[in-house]
Amino acid sequence: MEIRKLDLNHPRIAERVKNFLSDYGLRLDGGIRYFVGLFDPDDNLVGCGGLDGNIIKCLAMSDETRGTGASATLISHLVSVVLDSGSNCVRVFTKPEYKNLFKSLGFSVCGEGRAAVLLESDSMPLEKYCSYLALHKADGVIVANTDPVTLGHLYLIGTAASKCRKLAVITVGSHPKNTFGYKERTAMLKKATAHIPNVELLDGSEYVISQLSFPSYFIKKADEISQSQAEIDLDIFCRHIAPALGCARRFVGTEPTDALTSQYNSLMKEKLPSCGIEVVEMERLTEDSDIPVSASRVRKALAEGRLRHALSLVPVSDTPYFLAFLAVQALRAELELSPKPGLVDPFDRGSHSDMDYDLMSRSIDSLRDFFVRLAVTAFESENIDSDTLRRLGVEAEEKMMEATGGVNTHRGAIFSMGLAVAAAARIISGKSMRTLSAEIASLALSFPLPPGNTHGQTVRRRFGISGAMENARAGYALLFEKWLPFYRNTSRTDNDRLRLLMKIISELDDSNAIYRAGVQKADEAARKAASLVTCDDLKLSLTKLNEEFRRNNISHGGAADMLALTFFIDSIYDTIDSQIP
Repeated sequence: MEIRKLDLNHPRIAERVKNFLSDYGLRLDGGIRYFVGLFDPDDNLVGCGGLDGNIIKCLAMSDETRGTGASATLISHLVSVVLDSGSNCVRVFTKPEYKNLFKSLGFSVCGEGRAAVLLESDSMPLEKYCSYLALHKADGVIVANTDPVTLGHLYLIGTAASKCRKLAVITVGSHPKNTFGYKERTAMLKKATAHIPNVELLDGSEYVISQLSFPSYFIKKADEISQSQAEIDLDIFCRHIAPALGCARRFVGTEPTDALTSQYNSLMKEKLPSCGIEVVEMERLTEDSDIPVSASRVRKALAEGRLRHALSLVPVSDTPYFLAFLAVQALRAELELSPKPGLVDPFDRGSHSDMDYDLMSRSIDSLRDFFVRLAVTAFESENIDSDTLRRLGVEAEEKMMEATGGVNTHRGAIFSMGLAVAAAARIISGKSMRTLSAEIASLALSFPLPPGNTHGQTVRRRFGISGAMENARAGYALLFEKWLPFYRNTSRTDNDRLRLLMKIISELDDSNAIYRAGVQKADEAARKAASLVTCDDLKLSLTKLNEEFRRNNISHGGAADMLALTFFIDSIYDTIDSQIP
């Protein structure tokens, strides 16, 4: 028999695989990145299997291969591929009836439920994590996602801590669906619980509220998938986590709104007591309206730019992380907007041969940590000097350049958005009583004009036009006097955002556009943009203008920065305004 790599992007191959899997009650999983088929001498497909990272998925064998060792051959091949990629551990979710097959090949059981089993080829990662937990014995434990930390989490942790000699709090590990990264969530939790002496924060792992990529290819119903995953997770907790901690109580809040979490809590109360672990379920913290204080409500408020409401549901120490999130969200909103003449969007490079949507997206991702560090520093320090701002900015540029392969995608945004984030953090923390515009100006005035030959400096020397530094030292007067009021008087639809961009282009001396196309063409572009602020057939007109800008190599990078900055300031303005007497 022969093992061949199969291209699932090829329609005919994918259809053949789907039909084969269907014969054995399976479906093709969307997360697979490597897939092989096992073929007999007559070119019949008699087995298949794939990999999602280091997880074996969609393993199926025909009846005639049973007892021939073909399964072991195929599994060994997939294991070799994972090991060759640098991973030391191969995992598989499978039906309980195939557990012994994998055990015979050296796999060990991590956890199991009624419909599925999780096995792995190397038990060392789990043993290492349990050895770590054993150094932090506790009589009670809370496992929480804290995405982000809320007053509800604090209430639960504080109440549980009052019932324990020592309470361990484990933060759920990284997951792409989380709004805040693992590092940010653990930092928020550490600051929020610093006043509770008998609480110890412990590292999360993929074995706690399992973040492993649980496959749905052999379980047909969504509720059965989530139940199977919960059963495996709770089995891992009972077999490994609780014994390592030496804990006999797990604390959890009631869940009146989320069906999946409620199901998980029910299974917990069913499973854990049989293993000698008490489940202590406590009523959730609610507001006056009896609505639970939840992380999902905070995330929704942030996504909608309602910072004041989000802050009312969380400890004050979350504030700088929210400012960083909103800064990144504003940059993403600018990138996602389309069509933008001359600028990169999800469908067009604009006038840029060296940039595209994916590159810009990677660049924004690389700046998240910069905005967090900047906001935390400005929020917690009595004073923030220009040397600190400059150092953080230089480090951000280096990470940006690393992410983009040396392409300057967001240098202007690092400067302008960075100033606004730092200024907002100082005002909200009470370290400045200035208006946001005045605080931005104050921070910018502490900077000397940068040395070197930037596009802005070249334009300033040739044409006497103000650049980014002068605009910042003026506290972005046009933004606060014209662009922000214009935007806040709209419904904030995509068309409103595009009209705002046209207004910014028509009123800003954009050194990037002038450098690339000259003063005359930049002025002409500004006039055309002005005519589109009130245009009825906006998107068609913008598409035509994009073609013209591309022909003339015009790109308003400065206007794009100001557009993102307007989005950011709009999202925080009500909060900032309420801080100023």
